[in-house]
Amino acid sequence: MSQRFLVILGVILIGGFALIGSSLFVVSETQSAIVLQFGDPRRVVVEPGLHAKVPFVQNVVYLDKRTLNLNAPTEELITRDQRRLVADSFARFRIVDPLRFYTSVNNVDVARTRLGTLINSTLRQVMGSEEFRTVLSDRRADLMRRVRELVNPQVVQFGIQLVDMRIRRADLPDANSQAIFRRMQTDREQEAREYRAQGYEEAQRIRSNADRQRTVLLAEARREAQITRAQGDAEAARIAAETYGRDPKFYAFYRSMEAYRTALTKETTTMVLSPASPFLRFLGSSAGMDEAVAAAPSDPNATPIPIPQPAPVVLPPVPGADPASTPLLIEPAPMMPADGTVPALPAPDAPAPESPVPGTPAPAPAPLDGSAGGASAPAAAPAVPPVTDAAPAPAEGGGAGDAAAPAPQ
Repeated sequence: MSQRFLVILGVILIGGFALIGSSLFVVSETQSAIVLQFGDPRRVVVEPGLHAKVPFVQNVVYLDKRTLNLNAPTEELITRDQRRLVADSFARFRIVDPLRFYTSVNNVDVARTRLGTLINSTLRQVMGSEEFRTVLSDRRADLMRRVRELVNPQVVQFGIQLVDMRIRRADLPDANSQAIFRRMQTDREQEAREYRAQGYEEAQRIRSNADRQRTVLLAEARREAQITRAQGDAEAARIAAETYGRDPKFYAFYRSMEAYRTALTKETTTMVLSPASPFLRFLGSSAGMDEAVAAAPSDPNATPIPIPQPAPVVLPPVPGADPASTPLLIEPAPMMPADGTVPALPAPDAPAPESPVPGTPAPAPAPLDGSAGGASAPAAAPAVPPVTDAAPAPAEGGGAGDAAAPAPQ
C-alpha cells in the first residue's frame, strides 16, 4: 500500500515539474521573444526575465536584438561616365519590430537575402548617378549615407533597420584593369615628356645666359688685358727710348752684349761671319773696345779691380843655333791696368818695334779694325825663325804680311 503511494506521488511530482517547466521561459538581455499558440503569434516579450505561458499549447520563438552583419555579394557597377567598378560592400542591421519581422521574413537568413537584394539595387542606382572619381574620393561616405536613406524606407516592412552601409573594396574589372593601367602609363609618360621638355628649355635658357655672360666677361677681360699690355708696352718703349736717347753708344754696346749672350749659348756654336761684320765689332777690335769703354758710364766712386799681368814667355833654344846667343823672349800683350783705363795701342802707321831678341824680326803691330793688309781674315802670328848672327832685314810697310823673313843658314 505504501509502495504504490510512493510511486504515484513520484509520478505526480514529475508531472508537476514538467508542467511548471513547460509553462515558464526565460528571456535574456540580447533577445526578444514571440509567444505563439498553434503557430499564431499571441504576444511579444522584449523585457528580459522569467515569463509564463500556457504549457503544451504555446511555444516561444527567440529573436536577436543585437546588430547583425550582412556581407553583400560582389557586384559589378557602372558609373555615370561609363566606367565599370567591382564593389565589395557590407551592411549592419538590427530587428526593431520582432512581430513584423516574424510575420514578413520569419528568420534572419531570409532577412539577409532580402536586404542584400535591396542594397545592391540601391547601390547601382546611386553609383550610376556619380562619376568614377567620386567613388574613389573622400565623398564616398556621402554616397553611403544616401544608400542608407534610400534603403531604410524599404526595409521597414520587414521590421528591420539598416544601421550602416560601407564599400569594403572598389576595383576595376580584370578586363579593364590592363587597359586603364596602359592609359595611365601613357598619360604619365606624356606628362614626363612635357616636364622634360620644359626642363630642357629652362636648361637651354640658363646655359645661353651663362654663355652670354661668359662671352661678355672674357671680352671685357681681353680688353682690360690689351689696354694694360699696351700701357706696359708704351711705358717700356718710353723707358727704352729715354735710355737710348741718353747714351746711344752704351745702348748699342749693351745690345751687342745681349746678342752675344743669346747667340753664343753653347760651346759648339759655329758662326761663319766676315771679320768686318758689325756683329763682331766688339770682339778682337781695339776700336770696338775703345767705343765700349767710351760708351760705358763712368762712376767716380767705383773701386778699381786689380787685373794680374801675365809673365814673359821664354822660348827654348833653337836646335843648331849658337848656345851663347840670347834666348828668345816674348813680351805679353798689354793688359788693362788696375785703374780701369785702357792702355794705349800703337797707331796703324807707327814703325814696328824692335825685337828684343837679336836676329829675329820685329812683330808687326795689329791693326785696329781687326784686318791684316786688307785680307779678309785676321793675320796669323809670325813664325819664329832660327836665331842667326845676321842682322834682321828691314821691315817694308806696317803690315804683318809685308815683313821680310831672314834667309836660313
